[in-house]
Amino acid sequence: MKILNIYKIKNKLKTYHDHNGEKVRPRIIEKILRGKRIALVSDAGTPLISDPGYKLVVEARDKKIYVTTCPGASAPIAALSISGMPTDRFFFLGFLPLKEINRAKILEEVKNIHSTLVFFEAPKRLKKTLEELFLFLGNRPVSI
Repeated sequence: MKILNIYKIKNKLKTYHDHNGEKVRPRIIEKILRGKRIALVSDAGTPLISDPGYKLVVEARDKKIYVTTCPGASAPIAALSISGMPTDRFFFLGFLPLKEINRAKILEEVKNIHSTLVFFEAPKRLKKTLEELFLFLGNRPVSI
């Protein structure tokens, strides 16, 4: 919100996330169909990367609504570009699941992928995640 105030942007805002998407998405689509212009803005970099906004895009496209993009910062690409890891092939996994059994399943699935693996992780879980990565993926180079 602070950046909106700096640039004196006063447009009406509506929160859209996994917890309200089913309820809010039809309303957004209806507004677009009535001629309203809508912008999807993410506080996490380029929208739709580890972001539920893709569901809104799918529904809009299903309704033959024109969707375009205005590229913004992309945290995974920015991190990859300065990681020192190979960038010619990479696999982005977003956030690992919170439940340990689900995390283990994902890590087991990707252990034989020899491209650069890119994850999101919260600072408070980083140490535990690094330990799990070592356990499942072995002694691979890591960049944080």
